[in-house]
Amino acid sequence: MKKIYSILILVFLVFSGVYAQEFKFTHPKFELLNEKFPLTNLVDAKGNDFTLFEEKNTVYVFNFWFTGCPPCVAELPELNKLKEDFSNHKVKFIAITFENLHDSRDFFTEHPFEFEQYSLNGDIINENKLCDQGYPTTIIVDENKIIRFQIAGGRLDIYDILSYEIRNLNPNNI
Repeated sequence: MKKIYSILILVFLVFSGVYAQEFKFTHPKFELLNEKFPLTNLVDAKGNDFTLFEEKNTVYVFNFWFTGCPPCVAELPELNKLKEDFSNHKVKFIAITFENLHDSRDFFTEHPFEFEQYSLNGDIINENKLCDQGYPTTIIVDENKIIRFQIAGGRLDIYDILSYEIRNLNPNNI
């Protein structure tokens, strides 16, 4: 009986310590962390050029994904909620795929994705090491074009992780 109480106390102490820790996410080493974001222009589905970082004092959230990636698709509802919740803040949400966006219209009917959509050659994504840890990859870039956060792999808690990181990046503007 004493052994059971000791185990219960130990379990309680472990879990209470976990909840008492600061809410902080860790992620594997990302080679581009604290470096300047390597892209400056994107092209949308209609062939229009988009120049990145023209909006001052704006945080950029880039999500690299593709339609044949189940973890990418699983994150979409949380990413849409994130965009909606930050709609009145200086945050720009951009989705980038190596697929032809024109061919993905049927996909978007079944799986809405509210980020601004852009297509980029997969070789450019690879050359710039933007998805070295796999798909989906989300990168947060500060107002100075510096990569401040990156996370790869489908996460159902992506909303919590990204909203925490966005708010901590620039609490005065968010």
